[in-house]
Amino acid sequence: MDPSQRIVIGWGRQDRLCLPRQASRAMAAFPSATLHWFEHSGHFPMWDMPNETTAIILQATQ
Repeated sequence: MDPSQRIVIGWGRQDRLCLPRQASRAMAAFPSATLHWFEHSGHFPMWDMPNETTAIILQATQ
């Protein structure tokens, strides 16, 4: 991945596969990334919060 491009990590607060406390490891691996918390989502924000997921993707790619 090109580190000059914007990286956004989306994480569900209700995720039971990748626990919320593991987000710090993801941020350590990608220190320039922005972390977006999906407050009412589990592991699949595109299913749980499709409108918010779409908005985050569009915002990050424009």
